[in-house]
Amino acid sequence: YPFRWVALRQIAIMIERIHDVPDISNTYANQIIAEMKTLRALNYLEMMKWYGGVPIITEVLDNNVSTDIFYPRETAQKTFEFIDKELDEIKDDLPPRRSGSDLGRASKGAILTLKGWVELFHASELRNPGKDKKRWEAAAATLKDVIDLQVYRLQPTILDLWTEATNNNDEVIFDFQMSKQNGGRREGLFGPVFVKGVQSSWGNMQPTQELVDDYCMANGLPITDPASGYNKNNPYKNREKRFYQSILYDGSMWQGEEIITRVGVGSPNEIDTSSDSDVTNTGYYTRKTIDESVNGADNLQMSNGMANYIFFRYADVLLMYAEALNEYNGGPNSQAYQCVNEVRARVGLGGLKTGMTQEQFREAVLRERACEFGYEEVRFFDLIRWKMEDKFNTPLHGLNVYKNKGDGTYICEPFSLAETDRNRAWWNAGGFSSIWYFSAFPQDEVNKGYGLIQNPGWE
Repeated sequence: YPFRWVALRQIAIMIERIHDVPDISNTYANQIIAEMKTLRALNYLEMMKWYGGVPIITEVLDNNVSTDIFYPRETAQKTFEFIDKELDEIKDDLPPRRSGSDLGRASKGAILTLKGWVELFHASELRNPGKDKKRWEAAAATLKDVIDLQVYRLQPTILDLWTEATNNNDEVIFDFQMSKQNGGRREGLFGPVFVKGVQSSWGNMQPTQELVDDYCMANGLPITDPASGYNKNNPYKNREKRFYQSILYDGSMWQGEEIITRVGVGSPNEIDTSSDSDVTNTGYYTRKTIDESVNGADNLQMSNGMANYIFFRYADVLLMYAEALNEYNGGPNSQAYQCVNEVRARVGLGGLKTGMTQEQFREAVLRERACEFGYEEVRFFDLIRWKMEDKFNTPLHGLNVYKNKGDGTYICEPFSLAETDRNRAWWNAGGFSSIWYFSAFPQDEVNKGYGLIQNPGWE
């Protein structure tokens, strides 16, 4: 929470003083102001997602000039209106997409995508208990504007999204540009722990069995469908491409070595359900967003990851637009199907079955988003905005894997993470509480007495 205000103050200073720069043109100054307001909206959106309403401050405060520097908390509605209005006012002030030395700067595409996201969040159940369809209509219209720019397209594979060689590709709408002086550490923080006998990562991202089970079969059917061909004794065979592009499972290859997480063969990556080591607690590591060409151990020391951090990409626009159309129209129309099927076609999957109800299509879109955006900080807020309490109450699982030496088939034994020290508070007696839809403000901020009211249940 506090570092957001540091960023917002810096943005306010830039906006206030940009015209003081000698010889700056009005055109360039207005461009900088639009870029700063985009970043301001992004920071307010992040706070709104976590806390709901927050104080709205757009000026540079100075307690040497005035003691009137304390702003009370605004409602979530007013916070949304501020973000949405600010983005609407600047949406035509920047080019559709940036290139050359302007890569990484905000664009019209970034502004509209951010605006579409905040409108989608505002239209969802958490913020729209009255089911006002006009909110969905507004989100759909904004997201359609992004599509109509015709400057973005899906990459051939999601593996093309997180490498230095493919930075700034046609799918990326807004991202943070890495540099040699300010590189990333994803490979050292999130990759497989042991590679070629050497600890290469802390293994901080470990897929659960629930995410693994969300990926359908190569024929497009979910593993729960009797016609899918899923074999519980060979669970990793004939899965959809995103599974192989996203998950490191027992038998996966990584940097020329087989990753072995199964039990009883003495592998350094053998599943560890305790916290005694950094090794996977679930039986899986993440592959997605990790650049296989980067050595994890070196990355931890040197922060040399050069794949940009992506805030928004075109696949998200397509799936958000499909969701908004479904909710506004009371069911999916042809455009909604077309958008989802375009994302599925990228990984060789057939289209969704036609004739779905609104609820069935909503479930299909949310599942598609889970598979498409795993480990991109999307799923948690999808669950929050739809108030999917059942998902929070259901303990997640890992998988103990044993392999028959004779025929190579697996014996798989799921186990509840609630039975390990990876337990979550909402899995305990009493279950999930509605207070967790919003985070608690830092208590020391509340105690300052300037009108920051703590969220209910966190007092």
